[in-house]
Amino acid sequence: MIDTNRPMQHLLADLKQALSALRPGETLTFTVPDPDLCPGCYAGELFEYADHTWRHHSWHSWSTLAHLLGCRLLTPRPATPPYVEVRFQKLDSQASFHQASKAHSREGTHKGSPYNPRSTDNQQPSTIDHPSSTNTPPSKPEPRTPNPERNTPQTINHQPLTIHHPPSTKYRPTGIFSRIDKREEPDFLYHYLQALDEVKIEARKRILDLGVYRGDEFRVILERLGGEEIPDMIGIDHDIDAIAYAQAHIPEATFHLHNINGLTSLDLGRFDLLISIGTLQSPGIETKPLVMDLVQNHLTDDGAIIFGWPNSRWIDGELIQGAKAPNYPFSELSLLIKDLHWIKKYLQQHRFRVRIFGQSYLYLVATKISKPNRV
Repeated sequence: MIDTNRPMQHLLADLKQALSALRPGETLTFTVPDPDLCPGCYAGELFEYADHTWRHHSWHSWSTLAHLLGCRLLTPRPATPPYVEVRFQKLDSQASFHQASKAHSREGTHKGSPYNPRSTDNQQPSTIDHPSSTNTPPSKPEPRTPNPERNTPQTINHQPLTIHHPPSTKYRPTGIFSRIDKREEPDFLYHYLQALDEVKIEARKRILDLGVYRGDEFRVILERLGGEEIPDMIGIDHDIDAIAYAQAHIPEATFHLHNINGLTSLDLGRFDLLISIGTLQSPGIETKPLVMDLVQNHLTDDGAIIFGWPNSRWIDGELIQGAKAPNYPFSELSLLIKDLHWIKKYLQQHRFRVRIFGQSYLYLVATKISKPNRV
């Protein structure tokens, strides 16, 4: 039995030991003093209730601890007062689009696929509405016919383009990443809306989104503007399936199939807002040359910038704080901090006011500093 009235350092060790014996999907159940009995108490603070002394930890503490220990916090249950029952369900660390492997079908018919998130190895996937498939998917993945045009020039919106880096199937609209809607993640949405307010989105007339994927950023903008005048919105992505999905769901915008390292060939002109969320850290992106090119050749004199980097990862349906770089068993932010520092310094040298904020996503928002009026 876990004594949850002990200090957190002892409790942490007890929980780690108990969870080590569980398999993914199994649940560890224990009771804690009801956090609602001591509103305003700090973590670990002692309080008196029913002639006994108890140690307080908030629901936020238990939720954070669950994620740190690789678990999801299930709905708490009543227990004998003053206790409530807390349940940690162990996550499957391999059930993540970050770990997408050959076991994941190219058509998304793997275990826990977009067709049936709750399917198991012994069940037939069920059918749901999907933008790229109206038929019941097969129980076993069928091989895709190689597309000889995949690495040849493609045309979207009458622009001849070339795919330089064939994308991973996990990012296609039929892949595992399509289950993730950033608009429904409060941490993404709250801070992204802050960024849009900071750049005064109502005043922006031309917007370029690099790495647009399914167009979540544009959808938030359209909802935010409501019935106001819709800006000229252009999205770039190197995945032809993602472009087709975005175009079908956001007819107000224009999309181009292209490598963002070579935007000049598109001759798109200049924009008063540049957006790139979750793309600049991708393999093949040359961050410094790209940022310099964007500022010098694609941004208006009074333009603004919203860049975002994931400081999180999705595991078994849960958004877990802390991005993990390849070959590291833990969260490692040094490369991201280095890039953030360089970009901030470069933009400040070009008379931008720069602010960095966020949690699961780190945002860099840059707005132009007005030149003083000369008398």
